[in-house]
Amino acid sequence: MFAKFTFWSAPLRVSPIAWAYDRLDTVIRQAKYSTQITNNDEASVMEAEAIASIIYIARNGGSKKEIKQFASEVFSYDLNPKTSSLITTKRHQFRFLVPDSIIYFLLSENFSDAVIKASAFGNDSMILTAAIAEAFYGGIPEVIYDQLTTKLDERMKKVIIRFMSRYNSYPKRAGFSADKRINGEVNNYSS
Repeated sequence: MFAKFTFWSAPLRVSPIAWAYDRLDTVIRQAKYSTQITNNDEASVMEAEAIASIIYIARNGGSKKEIKQFASEVFSYDLNPKTSSLITTKRHQFRFLVPDSIIYFLLSENFSDAVIKASAFGNDSMILTAAIAEAFYGGIPEVIYDQLTTKLDERMKKVIIRFMSRYNSYPKRAGFSADKRINGEVNNYSS
């Protein structure tokens, strides 16, 4: 039997689902299925569905206005930084993790800015904000990608490169020049 995870672990694990499917309804359904295995409670399922669907919308060219409207209407999140818990608490309350991560993204100017804004409030918030920002801004800046991948063993690099290749998760908007480098790496690791 699987161990029960705390409720905030579910949204941290669903971002790949947003890249793996081509329809929003499928992304939401798969996020629910994925979450129910370890976190079969309403709050966890909702948080996972929210993050997966927002990443999906961001990677498919949705504007910040559209993302904010969707999250507010479908998941009833208060995404106004002046009235949200972001201003009034210290951000160590996990029930605000997803809406606050969305707010950090909405307030950002680019990928790095999103991560910096969220990093002040912990790794979990930074991870979720980075996942949304990666999809919206067209990828992780090359200098950050290169620094991160130097920390990984070869097996994990292969997993990431295969995922990026299979789901076309490398950049679409930014001036990030990963395509040639990634395609070369895929050829090196595909055997």
